[in-house]
Amino acid sequence: MTTSRTEMLVQEKIVGAKGSGNRHSRKLKSKTQKYCRMLHAYLSAFAFLILMFFAASGLLLNHPEWFAEGVISEDQAREANFSIEALSDVASINDEGVAFAKFAQERLPLLGDFHSAEVFPEEEAFLKFSGSKGNSNVVIDLVNGEVEYEVTKASLVEIMHNLHRGKDSGAVWSRVIDVSAILILVISLFGFSLMFFIKFRLAKSMVIFGTSVVFFAIIYAFFVT
Repeated sequence: MTTSRTEMLVQEKIVGAKGSGNRHSRKLKSKTQKYCRMLHAYLSAFAFLILMFFAASGLLLNHPEWFAEGVISEDQAREANFSIEALSDVASINDEGVAFAKFAQERLPLLGDFHSAEVFPEEEAFLKFSGSKGNSNVVIDLVNGEVEYEVTKASLVEIMHNLHRGKDSGAVWSRVIDVSAILILVISLFGFSLMFFIKFRLAKSMVIFGTSVVFFAIIYAFFVT
């Protein structure tokens, strides 16, 4: 009799422990699902504009022929004059290409950051500037101080192309692209994890996911040159 009662108490403890474990597991699962949904929603709201921008600019990048105004329009060549004394002081600096570029940027309405320079001592200096908003080319006559420069303004479509690729857009925009990519990846992972909390849709979701993987693998294997 005593043995039977002891066995019953042991079984009750075991059942109680299992029940407590199941409740803890369900609570943890519910909390995880809650935070995944919350983070997915808030991050999606924050990244909404980023997603739209890169989707639209990627589409334009893939179809430049859609917009005739996407062609860069060039301004006519302009002229200016620098003093010979100032040019001589600049020419005496060790890295004269960078020095001439900085000198020109301070005195001319140029577009773009310094890209390259070719300097022929006591003759001419050729400077090139490039940026997502436009480009500039400068020719300085080191003998008489005459300057010819051309500024090329990019159209809105071309600017979007450059920003999408991160071409000549500066270090800050490069970081924006990195953060955007990480943010979109995190959102995707949270969205993917939510599939595992919806049991009645899990099988269908995994079939769709597997189909998408096979689809892109076939496209890459047989249709990408």
